[in-house]
Amino acid sequence: MKNISFLINTSVNTLDHFKVLIESLKANLNDESKHEILIFIDSDNEDTENYLIKEKKNFTDLKIITHKLDPCVGYARNNNLLVELSKYDICSYLQSDMVISPNYDLDVLKDLQENQILSSTRIEPPLHGDSAEKITKDFGTDPNKFNFKKFNKFADESKRDIMISYFFAPITFHKETWLKVGGYDTLFRRSREDSDFFQRCIHSGISLEQTFKANVYHFTCVTSRGKNWFDSNNDKAQKRIEMQSRADKIELNKFVRKWGNFSHTEQIDRYKVDLALNSNNLNLLRHVEPFFDKIYTNMPYEEIIREHKDCNSLANKLLNFTDKQWKKN
Repeated sequence: MKNISFLINTSVNTLDHFKVLIESLKANLNDESKHEILIFIDSDNEDTENYLIKEKKNFTDLKIITHKLDPCVGYARNNNLLVELSKYDICSYLQSDMVISPNYDLDVLKDLQENQILSSTRIEPPLHGDSAEKITKDFGTDPNKFNFKKFNKFADESKRDIMISYFFAPITFHKETWLKVGGYDTLFRRSREDSDFFQRCIHSGISLEQTFKANVYHFTCVTSRGKNWFDSNNDKAQKRIEMQSRADKIELNKFVRKWGNFSHTEQIDRYKVDLALNSNNLNLLRHVEPFFDKIYTNMPYEEIIREHKDCNSLANKLLNFTDKQWKKN
């Protein structure tokens, strides 16, 4: 068996979900494996580090990565760091709200090829609509009530010898493949880093495929939206959802500025186009600006600066950056 570097990052308020992932890694990896498990603790408000120190004895090679700067490094950058720090040629990234199926390592190795990003199949509760690339099955949204034995049985029964073209975490890949395209673009702070990565892979001739041999249970959106995001009666959770939705629009604009359009499943061919805008309508500029490389306008410079000076404020709030920390970082 080839050894794998499993890459996992954690954030605030995810320890209960993360513990289920750790239990699945102990139970569902092949007994003969000597895999490396790299865990990046990006923000620790639940004493995750001490929990992992106690768990080290249960693994052949578990490494805990922390950092001393406040507040967090951020999702895109800490993923890149995990790949750079990995010691094995094959890397497998898992989100902290996922649970792996039995023999997960053996299953991803069966289908992994050179010059490929291989996605596994997500089994998710019915919080989003059904789609062909995932399996909808409700094992709950509360990690403390998760029926691990029942999930393992269903996960084994759900494995199929099918491959489709798709890209979504969890992913397994050769380290050099990730490094060839430069990993995630840290310009994207709250979303769309995966869609941008998809485009760069497609343009670089890298295959993006999904296997139904390997699967995970995915509690969904815990790190981005918060662990109670689906509770419509939770005012705090709903306010965070609304803030994340507004931040998503900013990230989408960044994506369109870079690629000229948006797609997560089709190749975009980017053309450089400039615009001469004979209008002082700020709202019009707001809507058309992302689609052009340069815009020539008579609109006052101060108005344009005001429009964009707070573009990082929503991401900062969601990532717990103070104004002082943001200015320093």
